[in-house]
Amino acid sequence: DRVCCDLSWLQDALAKTGAIDEISCKLLEICCSVYNSTTGKDPKDDIRLHLMRNDFMLDTQKGPAEGAMVQIELNMMSASFATHGQDLTEV
Repeated sequence: DRVCCDLSWLQDALAKTGAIDEISCKLLEICCSVYNSTTGKDPKDDIRLHLMRNDFMLDTQKGPAEGAMVQIELNMMSASFATHGQDLTEV
C-alpha cells in the first residue's frame, strides 16, 4: 500500500519501463493527470482494495516435511484500476 501511495518513488521506479513500453507509459501519464498539484488529489485519501493472487510450485528438492510449496509469484491488481477502464481504450 505504501508503494502505490508514494507516487514520486513509483514514477521514478517505472520511468525506464515507461520509456520503452507504450502501455506503461500511458498508465504513468494517467497517474500524473489524476494525481497532480492542479487536481490536489492524493492517493492516500482514496479508498483502495488490493486483489492479490499467489502462485506456488512444488519444490521437488524438498520433502513435504520441509514445506514443499514455494511461492514463485505474487500478482496484484488494484480494484481502483477499474475506474481507468475507459482510459485504457486510448492506450
